[in-house]
Amino acid sequence: MANPSKSVPPDTDDICAWVEYLGGDAEQFRRRFGGRQIYIPHSISTSHPLVEVLGAEVAFRLCEELTGITGYVPVQQNRVPARRLLVLMLTWAGFGLIRIAEIGEMSVRHVSGIRDMFRRDGLLPPASARNSSNIER
Repeated sequence: MANPSKSVPPDTDDICAWVEYLGGDAEQFRRRFGGRQIYIPHSISTSHPLVEVLGAEVAFRLCEELTGITGYVPVQQNRVPARRLLVLMLTWAGFGLIRIAEIGEMSVRHVSGIRDMFRRDGLLPPASARNSSNIER
């Protein structure tokens, strides 16, 4: 089953984007296959490495969608996903959790988690240093 938060399939042959779209763990996929070319066959057995990493449902769907594709799997994700970047930009612009969630079509909890990640990475000031009334804007 496709990831419900992503209603449009990736417009690319990026295998990792497809794994994420289909509901698989793209990070785990990168850890296992990163740094090499992989071929997506027409059909696979339940003992195939794709099934081991992604689970049967996602692996079989990946084969349906990308049959015959050979693609490079990057070692690590080299881009900040657009939603995370949106949260960062809107936070610096002074928007609060609820408004960012509305704009980005995300839950407040998800926005909060992204902001916490950026705080840990030093891209946002600590929460205690910000005005707590910011939440409702």
